[in-house]
Amino acid sequence: MNRILLVEPDQYLAEIYSSALQHNGHIVNVTRTVAQSVNLLDAEQFDLMILELKIAQHNGIELLYEMRSYVDWNKIRIIIHSSVPEQKMMTSKTMAQLDVDKYLFKPRTTLSELCQSVDQIMSRQYS
Repeated sequence: MNRILLVEPDQYLAEIYSSALQHNGHIVNVTRTVAQSVNLLDAEQFDLMILELKIAQHNGIELLYEMRSYVDWNKIRIIIHSSVPEQKMMTSKTMAQLDVDKYLFKPRTTLSELCQSVDQIMSRQYS
C-alpha cells in the first residue's frame, strides 16, 4: 500500500481523485495549501505526491523547490497534475532538477490515466 499526498486546492476534485486512488488500494492524504502540505510532510512519510501547481498564496513550484531542499523528502516521487500546460511552467531541465516523474495536464487526463500513472511510477520505484 502506497502513501500518497494529494495537493489539490479544489475540494470537489480532491474528493474525486482521493476516492479513485483509495479504490486502487492507496492511502491518500489531501492538502489544499503549501503550508498544509509542508506540515503534513513534516509529520508523516509519503511515497508519492500528486501536485496541482496553481495553489493560492504560493505555487507548486515553490513547494517542489522546498521539498527537494530536504534530504528526507527527496525520495518522494512526484506527479504534477495541473491545469497549467507543461510548457508554461516546466522545462525539461527544471523537471530533471526537481526530479518530477510525470507531468499530467488535467484537461487531457482521465481519472483512469491518473491512477495508471501512479501505479506505473510506484511499480518502478519498488522493482
